[in-house]
Amino acid sequence: MDKGLWLSENNFLSLSELENQKHSPLLGELYSSSTLGGFDPVSFMGLMPDPDPVLQKTGDGIDVLRTLTADDKVISCIQNRKLGTLKKQDYLFEPGKLEDKEPDNDSKDICKKLVEDLGKVNFYNIIAQILDAPYYGQTPVEIIWESIDGVLHISDLKPRPVEWFAYNEKHEAVFSGDLVNEPVIPEKLVIARHFPDAKNPYGLRLLSRCLWPVAIKKGGIRFWTILCERFGMPWVIGKVGGDKAERDAALTQLTSMVQNAVAVVGRDAEVDIHTVTGKGGDLHPALIRHCDTAIARVLQGQNLTNEGSGGGNYSESKTSKEALGDFQEADEHLIVSFMNDLAKIYTRVNSAHALAPSFRYREPEDYSALAELDVKLHGVGVRFTKDHFKRKYRMKDDEFELASEGGDTPEPDENQSLSSEFSSNKDKFTPEQAILEQFSTDLRDSALKGYPEDRESAFRRNYGIR
Repeated sequence: MDKGLWLSENNFLSLSELENQKHSPLLGELYSSSTLGGFDPVSFMGLMPDPDPVLQKTGDGIDVLRTLTADDKVISCIQNRKLGTLKKQDYLFEPGKLEDKEPDNDSKDICKKLVEDLGKVNFYNIIAQILDAPYYGQTPVEIIWESIDGVLHISDLKPRPVEWFAYNEKHEAVFSGDLVNEPVIPEKLVIARHFPDAKNPYGLRLLSRCLWPVAIKKGGIRFWTILCERFGMPWVIGKVGGDKAERDAALTQLTSMVQNAVAVVGRDAEVDIHTVTGKGGDLHPALIRHCDTAIARVLQGQNLTNEGSGGGNYSESKTSKEALGDFQEADEHLIVSFMNDLAKIYTRVNSAHALAPSFRYREPEDYSALAELDVKLHGVGVRFTKDHFKRKYRMKDDEFELASEGGDTPEPDENQSLSSEFSSNKDKFTPEQAILEQFSTDLRDSALKGYPEDRESAFRRNYGIR
């Protein structure tokens, strides 16, 4: 029974209502997007306008962005970035669990069912289309459900066109062709969005930032082609005296010469062939290179990794590769976020008690770093068991044997290894280097074992010490 106070015979005030009145100033939002956005025909209808600055200026839609992929630089940058993420196919769903707890049976069961359902879907193609989100702002994916024995299963995932959906002031997806503007059923749609914010739920579109560079590049190529046609071929110049009739006849002969390389001119006529030299024609290719660089910086953060012949040095190439790696890692997080949202929807539909599975990429083990750490720990006295090597290095029992178990493998002797290294390399030393190396070895031995008094004179003689 709810606790509270009877204010009168027919008026009861519960404690829960008192608590709600106490916290009422904290509930809800201060301001909505429509309150601060000013008047707009779309927002007046309950939808947030698309704030993309480039598309607003040009008045174009998403279709114009799709045409940009016909540009060779644009599509190569997109492919280079997407394939770096697509090639990582070592991923998994894990049952949801509380911290420091093992997953319960319900969580294991829902995870198993989700993995089985997604096994029927073209997962590689779905991920490839989700990775289009950075270029178009978002990738909406509809979940196609089917009911089997009272349980809802995913039969397919279908990416939908970006222009199908808009957003209301609560940032809920709305089908743009619906005049009622009812939000899409949350359990039917998962949207991967690229950097949405309070004013732009449509996501940041990288391709719209490439619109002007591509347009300018096309114009530059067109004029460059005209320049090559007009000035790329040699000019045949004839110097002919006489009246206009003689000059016209010489022009006809020179025009014929361009076609068949043969001409007959008068005795006093002079024919020269000139070619265009110099750097006057470098303006157009420089403009095109500038546009290509701008496109690559928008889509990949750098320009060197997809150039056939780069002029940068090693440090620039390394920095460029790291920048592209950062972009590809961000795309991985986009995939992880999408899959986790999908898992939450699947769990909410099918189970009231299970925790949603979590999706992650499995990074390859850096065995070199593990081995280096084990060597350091061994040096401070740590001794490992077989289980350690089986778990960390995925080794089997019949693949190795610990030295302490075999009994016939002595502990490595540091002095012996150093001496062996010296012996194997001493032939490569100059006589002076060999003396210094031997001197260093003897000094080490003297410090470790003490130096006999009767060898002091030999030591001085060998190394020229007075």
